[in-house]
Amino acid sequence: MLSVIGLGFGSGDQLTLQGARTLSECRWVGHFGLPPVLSQRLHRLAPTAINLDQAVFRDAGPFGVTAKAAQLAVSAARAHERAAVAVLGNPSFGNPFTPVAAAVAAQQNVTFEVVAAPSALDNYAGLLGNDLLRPATLIADARDVLDHGYQLDHRVSLALWNTAYVPPGGRLALATRLIHTWGADWTVHVYRAGAAAPRDSLLAMPLARDDLWLRANIEDAMLLVPARRH
Repeated sequence: MLSVIGLGFGSGDQLTLQGARTLSECRWVGHFGLPPVLSQRLHRLAPTAINLDQAVFRDAGPFGVTAKAAQLAVSAARAHERAAVAVLGNPSFGNPFTPVAAAVAAQQNVTFEVVAAPSALDNYAGLLGNDLLRPATLIADARDVLDHGYQLDHRVSLALWNTAYVPPGGRLALATRLIHTWGADWTVHVYRAGAAAPRDSLLAMPLARDDLWLRANIEDAMLLVPARRH
């Protein structure tokens, strides 16, 4: 079995009991793209954890996701009967590694599961004191919004991840679509799961300042656009 374990909102404090138990039961645990503090916490929970940034992504960015990493994890699951990969939970089901690992596991008849903690969306709602993402929210990869032309509706909240991976040529197109739908004056939030300090985890700015929110959307961040009812 291969388990993908979501580590809270990037702090690791929201690891579920099931996630902690899974880590303790696995003889092989991999991780990548974790802030140093979170990486240290993980290694205390799983002393033999393997840093895939060093093992696989030597020549790629630390947040790169490749089939090679998924294959390594699946091979470990076959060799040890059970293996796990820890990822930032923002949310873990949306982490780019998850669908790749699930596909490789299915090809090799390895059981796959996601052990998820509360996501960045949950923490975002808690920071604001209300859940602006209800009753309806479109949760999507920013690249899919561009590539597949998802229909956007200002009455529905939008939560976008992976804006950091939108090619430079597509960033203007993404900003234009959002401004056309919600209006240039509409306030959006950037939630940075791995921010070093809590005060830096939630940023607010108007959609028109796409130069700011695109720059703020680093690899572990999500762009959250509340619904506009009028």
